[in-house]
Amino acid sequence: MAIEAAVGQYSLGRLVFALDERLRRRYCVFDYIDHRDCILRIQFAEAREDVLLADGLRVRPGDRLIDLHFRNEHLPDMGPVGPSVAWGRKASKLLDFSLSELSKYLAARPHLNDIAVIRAIMPLRGKQSRHIEFIAGRYGFESIGEAAPCSFAARLHRAGENTLGLMLTLASNPAAAHLDILLRGRAPLFLSRRKLDARYRACAAPQAAEAAR
Repeated sequence: MAIEAAVGQYSLGRLVFALDERLRRRYCVFDYIDHRDCILRIQFAEAREDVLLADGLRVRPGDRLIDLHFRNEHLPDMGPVGPSVAWGRKASKLLDFSLSELSKYLAARPHLNDIAVIRAIMPLRGKQSRHIEFIAGRYGFESIGEAAPCSFAARLHRAGENTLGLMLTLASNPAAAHLDILLRGRAPLFLSRRKLDARYRACAAPQAAEAAR
């Protein structure tokens, strides 16, 4: 039975990741660095609302920004007991690495200088919101509240995203798969590029000085 379950999960994984790859190509979601420790992908998008961030940055409708997406197949495995302290530390380390590489990616491309904000639209439900916002706040992300869909089409799109999210979780990290994934809302989190660069360029300077010795 264990072998059959493993084969079934492998088959599901191949199918789901093939579908995910096809959708990524359609919506131009791509890997900005080819590294196994990077757990993020990006997509160029436009702001849909007026947002004022804590550092004074104002985002207006139509402004170009970057949307973050998780590389589900690169997220650390939770194991049968679910998230642990060790898992949290590993995930935090991978997120730090991923955001650091994003800062480098943007700095190396002058044609992206107009992009001043990074957005992560997190799927949340119930008490998860405060917990996720607290963790994201450690990296400079700010919440502006849940984004409620304004049309039937938007609700249908959200249902499709949640279904794909559940399938990806089943394929890559089954211990984290729960049916409530299908009911999750959306909470946009914003990170100003100034904060991103300030955090990771400050970390990179001592490392560069040490390497030059």
